Amino acid sequence: MQFTTSSLLTTLYLLLLLPTSIRSVPIPNFDLSSDTLYPTKTIFTLAGSPSSIRAGNSVSTAGDIDGDGYSDVIIGAYLYGDNNEGAAYVLYGGLESSFQDVTGATTLDPATAGFAIIGAAGDIFGYSVSTAGDLDNDGYDDIIIGAYAQSDSRGAAYVIYGGERSSLQNINLGVMDLKSLGLGFKMTGDASKDTFGWSVSTAGNINNDDYADIIIGARGQSTTPGAVYVIYGGPRSSLLDRDFSSFTLTS
Repeated sequence: MQFTTSSLLTTLYLLLLLPTSIRSVPIPNFDLSSDTLYPTKTIFTLAGSPSSIRAGNSVSTAGDIDGDGYSDVIIGAYLYGDNNEGAAYVLYGGLESSFQDVTGATTLDPATAGFAIIGAAGDIFGYSVSTAGDLDNDGYDDIIIGAYAQSDSRGAAYVIYGGERSSLQNINLGVMDLKSLGLGFKMTGDASKDTFGWSVSTAGNINNDDYADIIIGARGQSTTPGAVYVIYGGPRSSLLDRDFSSFTLTS
């Protein structure tokens, strides 16, 4: 299967700014209807089609997922696919001279540009996206992605581990199991209509143990009161697939 950015919907703009201490001119205003954008100086764009996949509904830093010293970005496209599988795209940071506009004809190469993660049918995967921080404290930031519609809206959230670019790959969750492949892990909501994964984020290091933690919203739990789950980071051996219909969180 070939993963391309042909599913990117709207145009996304990434603004490149110098630190305040060395900036010699004020930040200009941009009129995107007429200004020319230069990837090596001010902005680069990500654009494509079709017009119904909602790319850019959620965007976030991905932290430094490949450990090269440059921050990366993650973009959700929750209506990607004929069956609303949903998708998320990670694009690597780098030197300004390496940036380019990304169009529907661009193929993402995990070794050089970034990678795509595609959900399973009906997941609405990518409705929420975020860095997870360095959940397993291996020196690489990880990412978390929500799929609130999975399994009659029980919902799910997926953590994808960062690593050297040689270990990063395009992922199709319809046919690949993260845990068995050593790529990450999955968490599933408690009951139908919970919409677990509606919102996801890093929680920082909430218990000061050198591992980043994550927080996940389930706005429909118990038919609308909602709930929030905080999951501690730790060694990979402790980061397991979790089904919250049969798993009880403890402190």
